[in-house]
Formats: sequence, structure tokens, C-alpha cells
Amino acid sequence: MRRVLLAGGGLQAISAARSLADAGYEPGLWAPASDYAHRSSALGFSRGASFSSDVSGLVVYIRDNGVEAVLPMSDRYASLLSVNKKRILEEGACVACVPDPECLETAADKRRLMALCEAHGLPHPRTLGDDRLSGSDMALLRFPVLVKPDHSVGARGIEKVSDPSLLARTVARVREIYGPCHVQEYISGGRPYFNVMVYRDASGACLGSAVLEIIRYYPLQGGSSSMCRSVENARLVELCMKTLGIIGYEGFADFDILQTEGGDWRIIEINPRVPASLRGAYVSGVNFPAVIVADALGLPQPEHEYCPGKTLRYLGLDLMWFISSPRRFGSDPSWFRFWGRDIYYQEGGCADWRAMLASLASNFNKIEFKGGRIRKKTH
Repeated sequence: MRRVLLAGGGLQAISAARSLADAGYEPGLWAPASDYAHRSSALGFSRGASFSSDVSGLVVYIRDNGVEAVLPMSDRYASLLSVNKKRILEEGACVACVPDPECLETAADKRRLMALCEAHGLPHPRTLGDDRLSGSDMALLRFPVLVKPDHSVGARGIEKVSDPSLLARTVARVREIYGPCHVQEYISGGRPYFNVMVYRDASGACLGSAVLEIIRYYPLQGGSSSMCRSVENARLVELCMKTLGIIGYEGFADFDILQTEGGDWRIIEINPRVPASLRGAYVSGVNFPAVIVADALGLPQPEHEYCPGKTLRYLGLDLMWFISSPRRFGSDPSWFRFWGRDIYYQEGGCADWRAMLASLASNFNKIEFKGGRIRKKTH
């Protein structure tokens, strides 16, 4: 069996490990010992290790365990592997499955991506950097707006500002916590929104694609998917492939795209690594981890047929949605529909029940009971 290492844990590691095992690989995990992905039954080997900018320990582990390919499960590992691709190949005889640093940074930096979209006429929200919030540039803003860090995950640091007098204070607060940020047009009625997963090879061909329509998300003002369904949308796939072609990007990418009230699209961001909702593509027929590794190692591509219409639920996050949403008893589909032929769980389901229980326990730990009410902990 060819060994493949997943650098970083979380739900994406659980899904990626299952996908690789089903494709005949032996997946391993490099993540903190406390990460519940270590409980996945699909793993052949694993190591508890905290993230470090010094890649030496990771290279030694790769070499000693005969790992042939390594995939990042987080933005930090995507950047670390990209910068150290040559070293990992030379010292570890292992391929790092990430784009080169310049392409990766263009995709990962939200402000830089918006500038590229503007330069090439790609649909995107109007955006101003935190260094342009004075003079005539301010006239370009229409409130409400969103203040967003240039780099963040899971909607962290995003704040909505409706009062112009509060903008400077909000920008300063976000910048202090998250670093450089930007101000972006707020897309009124910007739902539904979509995750578009694509893989672009060195020749510019699309080796696989999947589109997830987000049904529910948390936090309510805009966050990660707690329920989604796979759909067919060739126009969105074409738009994403065109964007990657302009960047010169080779590899896997996950786009967030909003639809306006008028039905137009807006590219919001690119995640240059597999997302937590990766299982939505797998249950719809596209095994992206197998596609990624086969292309990296020069192996025949796995045959697949995209079959949309599958529903993916992240039960732990959907619990947070239930606690917070005024629509908890009137959502469509019903929050209480737990089973069905085309319903799957992001945490792994019955095939990875230990990892799923650990994930649920982690989310329950974020809930507190106060004053007779249930709410998410803020500390």
C-alpha cells in the first residue's frame, strides 16, 4: 500500500482518510494528540504533533514511515508544505500536494484575490483595503459593509458595520487581533451560497468538480456549512476554473461563491486545501483525495461519475444552528430529519462512529446553560 500523510486534523482529515483508504492507500495523520481525527478507523498510522513552522520533525516522520505524498488539512499546513516542497521531496522522497507559494498566497489572501478579480473582470464584491479608508475612496462604500481579515478561516474576525462612524474603530479592532484586513460590500440577500470544489492539473484540465449548495450555516450572519446538498452547476465550475487559470494555480481548490438577489455570482474566497465538507463530494461520486494523490504521483486517475442530490450534515455545528436560529422549528428541510437514503454526516457517520462521537462531544463542550437558556460559550 502507498502511504499518504494528512498534515493537520479536523473533519477534513476524517473524510480524507476514509476516501484514501477506500481508494487503496494507507492514510496517516500528523496532528495534535487531542485531535479527534486520530480516532478514525481508516487511519493506518498516526502521530500526535503540534504545528511548528520548523518542518524538520515532519520531514523525518515522512522519511521514516515511507510516506509518498502529504496533503494539508489546514491553511497553515498548506503554506508550510508549499514553502518546503523542495525540501520534503529531496529529504523525504515525498511529494507535497500543494501549489507553489506564489499561487497559493494569491488564492489564500482574500484581499489579493479580490484585486485579481477586479483586474480581470471576474465577479466579486466591491473591496477596499484597510489602507484606503479615507478621502475619495470612502465614497465607494455603501453601508452596511463587512470588515474581513485578509487571512482567516470559518468566518473568524468578520464583522458587519452599518454605521459609518463605527468603521474606523471596527477596522482597528479586527486588525489588532487578526492582522491586515479589508472592507467589503455586504451582499444583501446573499443566499444561497455555494462551495465549489475543483482540481486543475498542469495542463489546465479539470480532473474533478463538485458543487455544494449551503442550506444552513453557523454563525447565522455568515459562517461554515452545517447542512448542504450537492448540485449540478456547470457555470460555477467554469468560472472557478477560469479563475485558477488566471492565477496559474495547479491542484485542488475550494471556492466560496455567493448569489445576489438579482441572481448574479460573487467570488468570495478560495481555500487552497480540502474543506471540512469534503465528504459531500465523496458521497456524490468524486474522491478528491484519490484524484490529488494520483495526479501528484503520476498514477492513473480514478474513474468517477458525479451524482448530485446528496445531503451532507455537520451535526455538531447544526446543533449550534438549532440553539441560535429563530427558525429552529420551521426550517426546510426539518432539523429533526436525521435519516434518509441520501443523508450523510460530515463527522463520518457509522463508518467512523468513534470519531463522530468525539466530534459531537467537542461541540457539546462549547455549549453552556445560563439563566435557563442554552447558548454557545463565548470563552
